[in-house]
Amino acid sequence: MDTSDGIAAGKGKCLMAMRDSTIGASGIISILIVILIQVGSLIQLKIYAPTILMISSFFGRFSPLIAINNYNYLHSQGLGLLHKQNWEGIRKESIPTLIFFLIIMAMILLALEPTIKLKIFYCFILSFLSSYITPIILGKKLDGHSGDSYGASVVITETAALLLSALILS
Repeated sequence: MDTSDGIAAGKGKCLMAMRDSTIGASGIISILIVILIQVGSLIQLKIYAPTILMISSFFGRFSPLIAINNYNYLHSQGLGLLHKQNWEGIRKESIPTLIFFLIIMAMILLALEPTIKLKIFYCFILSFLSSYITPIILGKKLDGHSGDSYGASVVITETAALLLSALILS
């Protein structure tokens, strides 16, 4: 919500709007849109919702790693700065989790019929692309990242993954 308010405020007032503790009109509209898309997607996914929730959640949490790896932190202080200061590189930060996730996904996919496996693979690829593209777009728009934009990357990636998967699997 804060990132949405910051982007709506424009370049000059962006960081100030993001730090403001009140929610602006853009933040309220964005959260309503996110909730509607996520709920609608989950309803449409039906029996595939648990699998797609795993995929969207994983890549949602992967997207801030792209932001931390590729962009400066916008503030001299803040909770998100801790992540940037202790960053050990994308490989060290993501490989163990990725291996575990792939093992779990392989076990799930073994139980599915071939046509569904292919569709879930497409969902996986589109979710990955969303997790990569979202922090890049936000980073360029904001000239860096903050804790708020890390969170926005998670929510936008999850929402895009759910929506795209619902479209593919319906």
